Amino acid sequence: MLLYNAAISNRRTQYERFGRSVDYFEQQNCLPEFKKVWTDYKALGSHALQATLKRVDMAYSRFFQGIGGYPKFKSIRHYSGWTYPDRAGSESSYDW
Repeated sequence: MLLYNAAISNRRTQYERFGRSVDYFEQQNCLPEFKKVWTDYKALGSHALQATLKRVDMAYSRFFQGIGGYPKFKSIRHYSGWTYPDRAGSESSYDW
């Protein structure tokens, strides 16, 4: 949930202050630095963190396609858990 909110904050700040868009790949490439600052996330695999960033990217895609509203920050009560890719290549969601 903190990563989700941080990713939304990053995208908003970059656009509002600098007029530039941030995409999934740019945020994904920042994950090693994120893990250094947020040490609780070091134990999690990169796939779980990448899946969270993908959720942010999908929320923005839906907004720009006119399908959904503007992405909002999520509280712990309204975040449905982590998503881990399984060995077959599809994704599984787990609530923590």
